[in-house]
Amino acid sequence: MAFLSLLACILASGASLVDAQVTWNAVPYNPSAIPLAVRSPYLSTWLQQGTGKTLFNEWPTFWNGDITGWAGYIRVDGTAYAYMGTGGGATASVQKSVTITSTQSTFVITAGGIDLTVNFLSPVEPTSLVNQSLPFSYLALSAIANDGRSHAVQFYSDISCEWCSGDDSQVVNWTTTTTNGVVIHEAGVESQEPFTEFHDHSEQGQVYFATTNTSSLTYMTGFADVTTRPYSTVNGVLDNTVNSTFRALNLSWPVFSFAHDIGTVGITESSPTVYAIGRVRDPAIEYILANNITQERSLYFWSQYSSVNDALSAFILDYPNALIRAIAFDKQVQNDSEAISSDYADIVALSIRQAFGATELTISKDGSGGWNTSDVMMFMKEISSSGNVNTVDVIFPSWPVFLYTNPALGKYLLEPLLAYQATGQYPNTYAMHDLGTAYPRALGHPAGNDQAMPLEESANMLIMVLSHYQKTNDMSLLNQYAPLLAQWASYLVSVSLAPGDQASTDDFAGPLNNQTNLAIKGIIGIEAFSKISSALKLSVQSSNYSSTAASYAAQFKTLATDVTGRHLDLSILTSAIVTNTTLRANMISSVRSHSANGQNASPMSDWYDSITGIDNGFAARPVVGGHLANMVLSGSPSSSNNSKSGLSGGAKGGIAAGIIILALILIAFAIFWFVIRPRRRKNPPPSMEDIDADLVTRMNPYPAFNMDGGHQQSHTPFNPYGNANMALGDGVSPTYEHTTLVPASTTAASSSEPSLIGGGKGGTGKGGVPSPHDSAPILSPASTSRPLPVPGGAAPSMMAAAAAGPRQELDAADVAPPQSEEVLPPPYKYRPRSDLPVNP
Repeated sequence: MAFLSLLACILASGASLVDAQVTWNAVPYNPSAIPLAVRSPYLSTWLQQGTGKTLFNEWPTFWNGDITGWAGYIRVDGTAYAYMGTGGGATASVQKSVTITSTQSTFVITAGGIDLTVNFLSPVEPTSLVNQSLPFSYLALSAIANDGRSHAVQFYSDISCEWCSGDDSQVVNWTTTTTNGVVIHEAGVESQEPFTEFHDHSEQGQVYFATTNTSSLTYMTGFADVTTRPYSTVNGVLDNTVNSTFRALNLSWPVFSFAHDIGTVGITESSPTVYAIGRVRDPAIEYILANNITQERSLYFWSQYSSVNDALSAFILDYPNALIRAIAFDKQVQNDSEAISSDYADIVALSIRQAFGATELTISKDGSGGWNTSDVMMFMKEISSSGNVNTVDVIFPSWPVFLYTNPALGKYLLEPLLAYQATGQYPNTYAMHDLGTAYPRALGHPAGNDQAMPLEESANMLIMVLSHYQKTNDMSLLNQYAPLLAQWASYLVSVSLAPGDQASTDDFAGPLNNQTNLAIKGIIGIEAFSKISSALKLSVQSSNYSSTAASYAAQFKTLATDVTGRHLDLSILTSAIVTNTTLRANMISSVRSHSANGQNASPMSDWYDSITGIDNGFAARPVVGGHLANMVLSGSPSSSNNSKSGLSGGAKGGIAAGIIILALILIAFAIFWFVIRPRRRKNPPPSMEDIDADLVTRMNPYPAFNMDGGHQQSHTPFNPYGNANMALGDGVSPTYEHTTLVPASTTAASSSEPSLIGGGKGGTGKGGVPSPHDSAPILSPASTSRPLPVPGGAAPSMMAAAAAGPRQELDAADVAPPQSEEVLPPPYKYRPRSDLPVNP
């Protein structure tokens, strides 16, 4: 069909972008950055690529481009070759290949008569909370002769103090210890600042670099890089000394080094020489409880280990088993993703470490000071865009990676958001945007002045809560937070049909009038709450919310009609397009083409110009977890509760309706974000003559929900709390009584179902939320100045307005979106590379 050909051409535009120029074999391809050690927001080191950089001609960097000095040399028969870092003074090596899987990046480098395998393993172990919470990553080296001869081989590796802080002027202290068969370098800034960042690096905690203790191991601690590295390359060993002159990290660049004498290497590959690198903070997260009490939370691994050294030594010694588990995980992911397409598998391989690398698993202590392993919360940093904690519209697009690997992790991500809002400390009636403005401080927004995305986040939360239940049959979130979920559903009923001026996840564009994606998401959110109500055995409530969603969907089709027949919003076409396998393949290939185009040098971005192929600033964000949506939709993983791979079991024969809805939304979001939205800034929409009439009938554009701000109208903010201020609360916050179900007054006397939300304290409006219906006892209504829309299509003024013409004739009394929201500052800007320290 003409339209499909047209869109295929748009998607194929990425093919004009040049491929990266590399001289080595890259599997699956050479990306914009290769993950090296990626386990947490503060252990996130990559090898930038651009047109292609070998492991030994570029310094590894933090996700934001700051150098994290990590050097490596191999000595072969007395000649030193660099395998990592810039390698000044060493003989040139040759990079033969790089292979990237979901957990590993493996380089093969030729150094004279030896081929050196350099394996970076960042485990992803979603079903082991202890292992997943360990903030450590592996480096393993092995050598084999490439000429059939025997060679004398020594390995050297070091890290610099640049791992310790984003502030080069910070004074660093260090020590070297031996424990449980492992030698450990430990370093950290002298002036610790808990829960504080500098240029996205933590100013709290310690950096660890460790290796197995053997008779051939030597080390040096705290000496200058220009002293230590030449000593090793000349002598092949170090002198086991510690420099006790603590100093600023940019004062002669202190490094922490190890040298292993491997002995003679021939045609049999040497056993792996294993290193571990990590960054530990304790406590890791500051979280807000009820009554404005703060709680310090620690990483989950503390429940099993009494010290970092114990955890680190166990981690290193577990490498053989960890590698087996990683290979099984990688294989499972590869099989499931290749069932979609080979290009899709390539993208997924680069997505999983990046998604998990923005998260941390935590626990609290109980009253006796012991670890409370039943109180698990997961926190996510909104990397590179704002630094917020558990941003809902960042969790939402990343959600499929958790549904695929272990849906319980999704629960742990939602729990801190739900628990905080259920305390009543957040004054707004819609869902909160994030849990804190600056990671790792999860202190909430008691003034209600978080970045407002009322419809976006309310619908996101309902959809995610539902999909977690559908994937796990775990009712805990539904039971515990039913009142809160009902409040958000009620809000969606009030605004979804005509959202007004609201911000969406495209928040840098500011609030836009009646965005179509918001309207659709809101309607789906209402239906999601219908499913939640059904699970709670509130059949009348479920029926009414479902009727409302169906009514809104029907009205939306009318409101979405452009009588001029000339406006085209490609995002609305997605639900029809994704069923076409050829077009789906083109969409996937366009994302892969961008990732491999050789024009960018930062971890995978979710915001780029589809014409130039240049990233627009976002990098390393966990939203790439959304790339696994196709796998979730297809019912992957294929094995149930695979303990070796660590994957959650998948429902055979398909996925529950709510997850299908979620996946479609995520796919729609990805298409619009990656491919179509940037193009709309430059090119006008195609004329209707280019589009098949049958597709026009099903996918009509619409001025009433103009994403470009065509029809503007001011509204009074909807406020179910009467005179309470939605932005500041005026001291009035929702209060929930989770165990009490209070019947609401209703005209449907025959129904005996309870309401989900009681009247709070005396039904004065603190805990009461207006009902979206007047036909069933759904919610206990607080006093309102006007009725809300009625189920079953009873929104006459809206329908009349739609029939009469443009949206400005709609009655503001029927559609009252929230107040205007603040606009995000410009996207995160990297510090220019000229400002970065340069190692000699």
